Amino acid sequence: MDISVSDFAWLSPTHSGTAKLVSSAVAPLVARARGYDSWTIDTVGDHFDEVRVDSKHSAGWRRTKEIVATGDALFMPWFRVDEVALHDDFSNPQNLLKPAFIQFRPRKPIEAGNSEKGQKYASLAGRPTVIDVHPSTPVTHIRGAGSIMITEGLLKADSALTALLLDAGVSEEERLMENRTVEGEETIESVHWARKRLQGLLKKVDVLVVGLVGVGTWHNHPEWRELRPSGKHVYIGFDADVAVNRNVWRQAKALTVKMSDHSNAADVSILRLP
Repeated sequence: MDISVSDFAWLSPTHSGTAKLVSSAVAPLVARARGYDSWTIDTVGDHFDEVRVDSKHSAGWRRTKEIVATGDALFMPWFRVDEVALHDDFSNPQNLLKPAFIQFRPRKPIEAGNSEKGQKYASLAGRPTVIDVHPSTPVTHIRGAGSIMITEGLLKADSALTALLLDAGVSEEERLMENRTVEGEETIESVHWARKRLQGLLKKVDVLVVGLVGVGTWHNHPEWRELRPSGKHVYIGFDADVAVNRNVWRQAKALTVKMSDHSNAADVSILRLP
């Protein structure tokens, strides 16, 4: 898929998050429907309600400002699979499902403890992680897709979703969103339009893409019950270093046991990503 920063019409072409969506091969329609955005220290005040903190004096708000002060930060909303299953009616643009967990990818890594590299991705302390599916996913797809792909990271999940749409024969014109971000149009209307359009296209795909915040964050989540992997093919696609990173391999094997022995999946495969 040949895309450029100019295809993400609602984002600044100079922001780091826009370039990351391009390099991750996430279709603009997939990105718009999820609600990716790019925040700066000058615009973060417009997004106070989305952060869901008590006040602008809270630790969470200070942390958010610290993250965007790196220059810009990609806003990455995550959605619980069980909440998406209950919210697949897009008839009312004012009733968009809100994210259950938010994450940021700052322009520069954030300092983290004694780590010299810092954090490439940041979230707010005390927020529980989720088992994610794209908010456009139809409930019939959540429960009835023949296969399930479980991956680590939101960009990886949406890149996989883009590839599956292409493999299902969805044309580039359908996947590359027509420019719906026009002057005077409310953001909520653009996201609603994209979610509704993508929901129809996802009916062509027979693989449900599930996203994990980290390779070890899949434990003790009640929303697994919504996935119903019994009798299905399950693919686990974590980091590219799954064969050499002991922790990643351990988590992948433990999830394999959960899917095969406890959830009765037809078969489980661990993918080695390039």
